[in-house]
Amino acid sequence: MKCIKPAFLFFANLFFLTLIVHSQKVKLLLNKGSRYETTTTSKSSSVSTIMGREMESNMENTTIQIIEVKDLRENETDLVSTISKITASTTLMGQEMNYDSDSKNNDGPMAEFLGKMVGKPKNITINAGGIVTYEEKSIDSASDQLSMMMGSGLTDNIPMIQASLVGKEIKIGYSWIDSVITNTEKIKTRIFGTYSVLKIENNIATIGFAGTQNISGNIEQMGQEMAMATSSKVTNQIQLNLTNGFIIENSYSVSGSGNIDAMGMSIPLTVSSTVINKIKML
Repeated sequence: MKCIKPAFLFFANLFFLTLIVHSQKVKLLLNKGSRYETTTTSKSSSVSTIMGREMESNMENTTIQIIEVKDLRENETDLVSTISKITASTTLMGQEMNYDSDSKNNDGPMAEFLGKMVGKPKNITINAGGIVTYEEKSIDSASDQLSMMMGSGLTDNIPMIQASLVGKEIKIGYSWIDSVITNTEKIKTRIFGTYSVLKIENNIATIGFAGTQNISGNIEQMGQEMAMATSSKVTNQIQLNLTNGFIIENSYSVSGSGNIDAMGMSIPLTVSSTVINKIKML
């Protein structure tokens, strides 16, 4: 019987380990006509202190959004995003407001703003790296502000695609630092932190993120414009399908503090929120 040399076993094992830990590059694979349903649930709360008195507000919402791949070109893809359903509730200074897009009995400020967002297709173009190169803007900037305050489920984003992941070589233990800046008409958001690949199983990668989020700009309430600045800690966990580069689920939390400048006063503010996105192909 032929003896197997230890050196051969060593290199055979090394080759086997290399196969296990090989990296996989994230690439978006889009098909014209494909449709995706994203369901976002979010909860947020804030506490502001005015003249020694604390004022608490709480908000919960669920949003269902349909994203369709309309056209494919060599380096760009046209998408259409349509919010099909919103349910929301908020409590401010002891007063509660609710909205359900399926109800015929909606009224008040929430109905006025959110009603304009349901069933309105928005055109979005992304490049091969998942970066938005064109985004149709809302005709109502007040709706955009309320959307931002209520969480990512109501903003014009693409929950199934995250540009910071596209093109990355994914393997267990790999980590990298990233920074994303988002500007709207009046609000600037910067997120900075570290991504880490925690697990890969059945071609699904679990990726963690930990970092900071800084928001600054102006918001409007009751016809008065106020300057706002917050700094928060952010954690996120993402389930990424490596076969097509799409996110199938992510959940993140934000906790921080800041100030609102209004009526000659600087109002301290603490904020916290959790958001969960779940995506499926229709």
